[in-house]
Amino acid sequence: MEDEHFEDVEAFFNACQQLRGKRVGIVGHTQIDGDAAGSQIALFEILKNMASMPFLIEPETGIPDNLKFLYEGYELHRPSDPSVEEWCVVDCGTPNRPGKFFEALHPFLLIDHHLPPATFALHNFVHPRAAATCEILADYLYQKNFPIPRSAARALYVGLIMDTGNYTYDSVRASTLRLGAYLLDQGLRPQPLATLVYNQEPRRKFSLLERFLKSWKFYADEQLCFGFLQDQDYRNTGCTLEDAQGFVDYPRSVCGVRISGLLQEYEGICKISLRSHEPALRLDQIAQRFQGGGHTCAAGFLTTAAPSSFWDELMNALQERLKAVEGPSL
Repeated sequence: MEDEHFEDVEAFFNACQQLRGKRVGIVGHTQIDGDAAGSQIALFEILKNMASMPFLIEPETGIPDNLKFLYEGYELHRPSDPSVEEWCVVDCGTPNRPGKFFEALHPFLLIDHHLPPATFALHNFVHPRAAATCEILADYLYQKNFPIPRSAARALYVGLIMDTGNYTYDSVRASTLRLGAYLLDQGLRPQPLATLVYNQEPRRKFSLLERFLKSWKFYADEQLCFGFLQDQDYRNTGCTLEDAQGFVDYPRSVCGVRISGLLQEYEGICKISLRSHEPALRLDQIAQRFQGGGHTCAAGFLTTAAPSSFWDELMNALQERLKAVEGPSL
């Protein structure tokens, strides 16, 4: 079976060539995850190699503890720090995902894999079939036999494993696994990386997890499970939104639960995350009703509205989808 390469590789490197000699800011989304971090670092190295002057922009919400090791040896800038001439955005399906500073931004380059495909940059390299934005960049590098430093290979590999559930999600293709092998061939060892990503959690996170587990509520004959975290949960545990990454997956592992959800209220923002094992449920379409997006099995949205203003509509949409789509046969 032939690998499914992304065919716009030449257009991508031609676009990067146009940034030669320019000061380029590279930004991912707020509440940054492994895929956004890995894509950001890899693009930095590509542009630096092609004689641009790239800047890594620190997300407004900071970097989670388990990803800080990826940025060792790199300088991080605030959005207003450098005199940026052009902007590049990675792993963002909507223009507002990088944060408030970037809401009116018209970036030069976008690399992404979310649904629906976004086109808010001058040059858009968007592939929803990709399991991760890191997969797109790793494939571009592979096709061109482009020199890749170990730090970028490490960042891309972490992005791949985190956005694929360690290669278990339905989005994973044979070519995704081959790209993982290509990155390991750059001298990486998977076990130490997995330890840094998954097994170095601060104790405060488990205090927050305890509160999340106690908050669960079941709906739709226990096919739908939501957990809730509020401002006071974060204050009392010393946590931030980043500490709750991955929590939404816990209810998804309960027998009979077809959709899991997490509603977070933090500093005037509501963040809703949705997960499922069933692509047919099209959680991305439900999130789009609330100006969000994502993937078929992993989606969400952000809003400044109070939960009371959208909760009934969200519950109705989720329960209607569960009724309309027959569950998988066991």
